[in-house]
Amino acid sequence: MAIVPFVIGIAVAAVGVIIGILLYRKNQSRYQEMKYQQTSSIEDVISIVDRMVPVDMDYHHYCEIKGIVQSDAPIVAPYSNTPAAYYKNRCLSVTQVVQTIRDEKGGTRTFTTKQEQEVSRDQSSADIYIVDQQTGQRIYVDKESFGSVMELMQACDRFEASGSSWAQNNSARFQINLNFNRANFLGYRLIEQVLPQGQPVYVLGEVYKRGDRYYIGKSVRENKPTVFSYKSEDEMTNKAKSTKTISIVILIAGIVIGAGLVAFSFTNAAKQMMGELSDAGSSYSTSSRQSSQNRYKTYTDGYYGYNGYYNGYNNGYGYNGYTNGGFYY
Repeated sequence: MAIVPFVIGIAVAAVGVIIGILLYRKNQSRYQEMKYQQTSSIEDVISIVDRMVPVDMDYHHYCEIKGIVQSDAPIVAPYSNTPAAYYKNRCLSVTQVVQTIRDEKGGTRTFTTKQEQEVSRDQSSADIYIVDQQTGQRIYVDKESFGSVMELMQACDRFEASGSSWAQNNSARFQINLNFNRANFLGYRLIEQVLPQGQPVYVLGEVYKRGDRYYIGKSVRENKPTVFSYKSEDEMTNKAKSTKTISIVILIAGIVIGAGLVAFSFTNAAKQMMGELSDAGSSYSTSSRQSSQNRYKTYTDGYYGYNGYYNGYNNGYGYNGYTNGGFYY
């Protein structure tokens, strides 16, 4: 058995199973909640919270609500110039990095890559709320609680070259954060997401009361799925369903690929491959040992061959016989 393909196969199968199961469970739970949770009106939710707060001051009511999002201080998003109740944006510096790599034969290859570094992050600070259009009742959005769960509308993702008027007018704001060679500076990437004023939203979360205001935020007490999106319920349900399918594909692919590698590890081809890799890794040292051994053999053969010739000469020439002939006696 070739141990390396076997270990890799086990690892691939394990990772595929773990990712597939976690992704499936997460989206299965979300899908079921969105499909079977009844939509509550803002008026009904407020009524339930009012009845429960005298019993539990920290009461959180998990629910599904729909409505339009508004702000009493709407703003124009700075990067996209979109009128919005709320926006988030990021500015990233884009630089060009040139690397030269020398190969084993002494040749060189040059690679040019682009790198991005965040230099600014911003969001609007005005309160936003979901309003019941019939009653005018509001439930404020706990933006910090939702965090990255909030799915906003993509309004801007563009590049501003270093010589553009925007870059010239705004680069001074980011100067303190730039740690690169100005010669390699290409420009800025601007990313912005928004919730337009009056945008319909779909929310799964917990409603609670603070002072005289009602808020909706991430589910924390019941540990249920949380959703905040500008998309419709049908779109979100279909998305969760598709992700479930993807998770099953990942799980099956991990098992199949892992099992294939494990099976391959028991074949002669795997053993031969690992043997070739091992031979390639040790070819230099083996060649060196053989070379040393050959040189040693040549030297000793020559040396002892010379001695053999010398001894043969003595014996053949009759030196011993000569002395035995009586000249020394």
